[in-house]
Amino acid sequence: MATHPIPDSKPPLRPLPPELEAERARLIALLDEADRSIDEGHGIEVTKESMREMAERVKARGRVRLQSEMKNS
Repeated sequence: MATHPIPDSKPPLRPLPPELEAERARLIALLDEADRSIDEGHGIEVTKESMREMAERVKARGRVRLQSEMKNS
């Protein structure tokens, strides 16, 4: 499990307010979860081709949704 320290950071001069510290902890937990997911082989490799394929899938879903909405109106 990876941790996400802030590189080359210095300790704050004063502690973060509790709500900001909670948000920081939540973001770190999300990053750790994302790292675990990638380590488990989930996700897609980001390449020009994979982005083109994803865009085509999104456009196709949008067309289907639009046709359905037009049919129902």
